[in-house]
Order: sequence, then C-alpha cells, then structure tokens
Amino acid sequence: MRKAIRRMTKENYQLLRDLAEAERGQITNLTWEDDDGLYRAWSYNKKRNRYYFNDVGDEMFLKVWEYIFQQDGEDEE
Repeated sequence: MRKAIRRMTKENYQLLRDLAEAERGQITNLTWEDDDGLYRAWSYNKKRNRYYFNDVGDEMFLKVWEYIFQQDGEDEE
C-alpha cells in the first residue's frame, strides 16, 4: 500500500510540475501511458487560456488526441 501511495504522489507532483511548465509556455500538451495500458492526454490552448483533458483514456494513441481536438473544436463554435 505504501508503494502505491508513493507512486501516486510522485505522479501527481509530476503532473503539477508539467502543468506549471505549460503555464509558463514551455509545454502545450502531454500524452502518457498509464499502468492500465491506456493512453491519456492533456492540451493547453493559449488563445482560450483553457486546458483540455482526456483522462478516460484509450488503447490507441490517436483516439486520445481525436477526443482532445473534438473538445477544442466544440469551443470554437
């Protein structure tokens, strides 16, 4: 249990660091594969000052980004 808690804490700290870098304009998107084998992603749209997340995940890398692009496109309408 301790190992699992430490791993989740470390992953959360890394996500917070990545989000901070994005806010400084250094990173605008990120994709990763979780322990369950699913890809997840987030993207930051500077123009709208908005984050888009796909935290449900998908087995296919491209499907994760199709979802992100769909969210971004819906905001344009």
